[in-house]
Amino acid sequence: MQYTLTINQQKALEWELNSQQALLFAFVYECPSWCNPITTDDGVLFFALSKQKIVDELPLLTNKKDTAYRLLRALAKAGVIEMSTNGSITLVRLTDKGKTWNRKGDGSEKYPRGVGNKSEEGRKNIRGGSEKSPTNQDTSNQGTKNQDTNNPDVPGSAEDSAPGVDSLDAAFETFWQAGMRKANRKAARKAFESAAKASDKPVAEFALFLADDIARRIAAEQLGFDRMHPTTYLNGERWEDDMPPPPAQTNAKPGRAGFAQPKPAGSYQRPADNDMPQWATEGS
Repeated sequence: MQYTLTINQQKALEWELNSQQALLFAFVYECPSWCNPITTDDGVLFFALSKQKIVDELPLLTNKKDTAYRLLRALAKAGVIEMSTNGSITLVRLTDKGKTWNRKGDGSEKYPRGVGNKSEEGRKNIRGGSEKSPTNQDTSNQGTKNQDTNNPDVPGSAEDSAPGVDSLDAAFETFWQAGMRKANRKAARKAFESAAKASDKPVAEFALFLADDIARRIAAEQLGFDRMHPTTYLNGERWEDDMPPPPAQTNAKPGRAGFAQPKPAGSYQRPADNDMPQWATEGS
């Protein structure tokens, strides 16, 4: 959880932001110091910020991901951030207007390092910081060691905590073997990597979480789940769906209700004559 945030009331009023929007922008403004940088196909640098991360870090703001996304869109409409997507990951970046949030009276700026300068381009290769290990000193989910996120040679740096290809492959295999329909493995692998990066769980733990969710939905015989593609499950964040109730249990025996059930062969015994009605014994 984010402990403290600094809100520039003068800028919030100038930009016509309400209190919720100002609170979220104060959080987004700090994201470049710890979010995972992602360069889009057209060469623009954004930062990965999941809706779940906003909910986790800002419980005072909202506990609903839809509300978090709606507030992000409001900031984009106000012209202080730009938004994009990478698979199921929400990407954000500050605009030139947004970077003036903490501008001093003398015109200088004191926003976090790497929020739009060309120096950002090199940061993608020298740091592996992500939402799982924020360097923001005002958050509660920090490691016990001091991390130098700008030096991958220092033990405990964010580069050490970034999942490698091998760990992603192993985690994906856990997900792939969980029981869903095995269709379009390549697309599913890409969607899994995007979802894992957006999650606040370590990649191995995230894969086990998905495998458990899949197993429970299969056991509950969720309608249509046996035909769902893994890529659809990942891109749609279907683990957020309500869990269906388990199949109804019944003690009814096999056979059509209301009809006499067959008996084992050789079990029939003819009743004694004195137990039979008179009409059934006449002429015998």
